[in-house]
Amino acid sequence: MTRDRLLGFAVLLLLLLVPCPGEGAVPRRFSLAAAGDALIHKKVYTAARKKDGSYDFRPMLRLVKSRISAHDLAFYNQETLLGGKELGLSTYPRFNSPREVGDAFLDAGFNLVSLANNHTLDRGEKGVLRSLEYWKGKNQAFSSGSFATGKEAEELRTVKVNGITCAFFAYTTATNGLRAPKGSGHYVSVYTPGRVEADIKRARGKADVV
Repeated sequence: MTRDRLLGFAVLLLLLLVPCPGEGAVPRRFSLAAAGDALIHKKVYTAARKKDGSYDFRPMLRLVKSRISAHDLAFYNQETLLGGKELGLSTYPRFNSPREVGDAFLDAGFNLVSLANNHTLDRGEKGVLRSLEYWKGKNQAFSSGSFATGKEAEELRTVKVNGITCAFFAYTTATNGLRAPKGSGHYVSVYTPGRVEADIKRARGKADVV
């Protein structure tokens, strides 16, 4: 969704130049690519289905792979849950997608993933936890916006790129009227000005870029 996408981009810098002290010092830089939403409708996952029942979305990203993988960080919003076919695949209005979607985006070079959007709660608590289970096993990816526990939500997530420490936060402005179970607000990070201000304050002094 456009507004969620803008919020995701708001926490990123498209180009970073951090000056180092000292005469003749070489500036530190990193490159970032930013894409939009992976919103997987039925027609998309049907087209990716193989004869053995598995899915392969990599051909759909083959034309952008070389450009994406050339960057230090590459961001996209995983709009639909990756609960897998064990949860039951579903399309609009409450999505659940094959986990092979994530495999394809990682293979293409994406490594910065927003999990906060208006479809995060589409399949309830089980959907959130199954999707997070997938991402937990992907060490090459750095995700934010949805957490299994309140403790995880409070942890400052940083990644160091070319000597530059980056903190990453992701938010959504809506959940399509769906609510997380009581006491489980950490399942999706909902945007408020106060929340963003608090997040930036706790990153101050620990990250070069937020």
